[in-house]
Amino acid sequence: MGWTQYSEPSVRPHSGRISLPYYCLLLTPTRAWKDVLSLASDVVLTPRSDFFDLGGDIVDMGLVALTLQDKGRGGYAVELEDLLRWPTFGAQQALLRERRVWE
Repeated sequence: MGWTQYSEPSVRPHSGRISLPYYCLLLTPTRAWKDVLSLASDVVLTPRSDFFDLGGDIVDMGLVALTLQDKGRGGYAVELEDLLRWPTFGAQQALLRERRVWE
């Protein structure tokens, strides 16, 4: 059985001006990762930060997925499999940019 190669969602640079939706996109996954992984508030997550290198496991990633799906904390149409496929912070931000459920 062969492996399927997936390409990472592209992380597009922004104009330097941070809009409210972009700020929410940045804040929600940051809080989810830091809460689930019990990271200190001064830990900086970069686009290359890897969830598993920071001590997370599949159960932790499931908690992040549930947090991001919650309408009160993000309302993203994202599944655990999506987050496992792209475990870096930047890739997940790019994915979430495409999956936001705006009401």
